[in-house]
Amino acid sequence: MIKWVFSILLFCVFPFSSFSDLMTDFSGGTLDPGVNLDVPNAGLATISLDTTNNELDMTTTGNTDMWTARNNAPMAWTSRPVVASGQTWYAETFVRYNGAADGAQRVAGITLWPGPDGTGGSSGGMDFSLGINDWDNRGVEFQGWGASFIGDTGLRNIPATVNNESAAHLRLEVTENGASDAYVGYWKANLADPWIQFASFNSAVDNTRVGLFFKNGGATVPADRSASFEYFNVRVIPEPSAMALFGLGSVMLLLRCRSLRG
Repeated sequence: MIKWVFSILLFCVFPFSSFSDLMTDFSGGTLDPGVNLDVPNAGLATISLDTTNNELDMTTTGNTDMWTARNNAPMAWTSRPVVASGQTWYAETFVRYNGAADGAQRVAGITLWPGPDGTGGSSGGMDFSLGINDWDNRGVEFQGWGASFIGDTGLRNIPATVNNESAAHLRLEVTENGASDAYVGYWKANLADPWIQFASFNSAVDNTRVGLFFKNGGATVPADRSASFEYFNVRVIPEPSAMALFGLGSVMLLLRCRSLRG
């Protein structure tokens, strides 16, 4: 009886899933099983879990310039949540460059693709990213890959009003609307800061997979060939409120007490 009531309560509080949602801060010594590593060429790039600093590190030893093709760019991904039409989910991370702001031909952040590995840009794989672009000017922006364009706006790049950021929290919200979904981009410098919305558009890109990535045009300075991610969250909105969780806990405690009393 208790298990049956518990299942109903879970459905009410977490209506469209959420055991498949991902929340990881890369701590604990092992990679969360929901995070899949995709390194097409280990001779050009690596992804490693830094158990000392609790972060996921991506490095490149050659050109992984994902522009009109994937070009062996490393990625760490998870499947997007299963949601109903009109429902919103988000992907969130903190990314940091480990080199100077020197236009080192690199971009790191969040991207989407259909899988199993995508082929990039106009060929129907990764169409755009939300990340820190350090190719010409270091700053947070949406960027179209190669011949692709961002959504219905027809823009190649949408920059935030920020420059020279070496690290940033990034948040991409996606509302599933069928043929064309709604995307909203946010960023902030510090965890305690409020999110700053800087772009919104519609796109028909396939977002089956959402992941972290690091692309590099072949920088030669070792420090310029690495980027680190401190967490990766992919969750459905609305998330359960504290009051809902408190209510669920209270009901379960009451049911447990009744069962012990016979």
